[in-house]
Amino acid sequence: MLLSVQRWQYKPIQLFVWLLLGLGLLLGGTIQSAQAQQSSTIRVEGRVERGTPNSIPLPSNMLIELQAIDAATATPLQTLTTFADANGHFIFENVRRLSGNNFYILYTTYDGLRQNTQPLFASQMNFVVFLVYEVRPDPVGVEIVGGSIQIDEFANITDGGTNLVVLMQLEIVNRGDYIIYDQESGTSLAIELPVGAFSVDEVTPEQTPNLKHLQIEDGVIPIIRDTIPLIPSWPTHTIRVTYFIPYPDSAVFDQPFPVKTSNLRIWIPAESVFVESTHISLAEEDQILSPERPPYDVYEQVGSLQPNESLVFTLQGEPPKSTSRRYGLPNTSEEDEKSAVQRILIIVGIILLAIVGFVVWWSLRARQAHLDEVLERKTQ
Repeated sequence: MLLSVQRWQYKPIQLFVWLLLGLGLLLGGTIQSAQAQQSSTIRVEGRVERGTPNSIPLPSNMLIELQAIDAATATPLQTLTTFADANGHFIFENVRRLSGNNFYILYTTYDGLRQNTQPLFASQMNFVVFLVYEVRPDPVGVEIVGGSIQIDEFANITDGGTNLVVLMQLEIVNRGDYIIYDQESGTSLAIELPVGAFSVDEVTPEQTPNLKHLQIEDGVIPIIRDTIPLIPSWPTHTIRVTYFIPYPDSAVFDQPFPVKTSNLRIWIPAESVFVESTHISLAEEDQILSPERPPYDVYEQVGSLQPNESLVFTLQGEPPKSTSRRYGLPNTSEEDEKSAVQRILIIVGIILLAIVGFVVWWSLRARQAHLDEVLERKTQ
């Protein structure tokens, strides 16, 4: 009897303990769910400020756009908009939290140009200062701070003599406080190439071969025009072009630059020609770029070039065969003849295939008719 009473006394205690445990699990799950939901979004606060001193006032109710970008596909995962107040202050709620290489970009329109921030990661989104700038076409404050001009090889073009194949890379920064961009032409910086340059083409990264941003204007003096706005204090902007230039037995390489230019390196195949210039000096000899290439002598720019000055050097001498390559021009009479023969052979082949196909079809049809006739006789 005493034992049964003790058991009865402990049952309410056990029931209370189980209720507490169940309530704890329920509350814990709810809290974890709320925390997970909260951690999946962030709140973004910031302010639009004028980066150009004494520039035009910020418009009232500036529309600010936020995009969360998937770095792998370069496409928006989320797009939100809001308006800045009279002081340029803005807030975005329920912004998707990003991780890894994914990033955010803010956009707005100021001085007639859609402007944006650099890519921003989640750790940079607590408070964002969005600098906007006035826009001007003349490249004041823009500098070429490095790059290279590489005489890639001596190309023997059929019926065209020897030509230099040049690969030029320029690294550009904007040290001013205006965005450099001509909104009428849609370009920012125009650079003339040496007189007589031809077959000019933009060199793009392998991962984005179709992402070109240069306009190429052919002529006796070709011009390349960059279509990317040059924004103050942004990272170095790089452009790459390749072109041919005639080389009968010597060449004066005269490359003008519209802005201050420094720290260029000139790569010329070693022991191929004589180089003369007051603008460059020999820095390194017999540098190897790849096993398939001859060694290069590397020259460095002496001092800086001021806007609209040219980098000038002279090449003289006959290049050795090891640095030459023969190029065939397309659409020659021999190639046209070969192409015509190939077209005739293709047409003849198609006709023969059609004849063979018809014969096979007719044979199968006759055979099937014979089998049908035999089966019909057997059934009778």
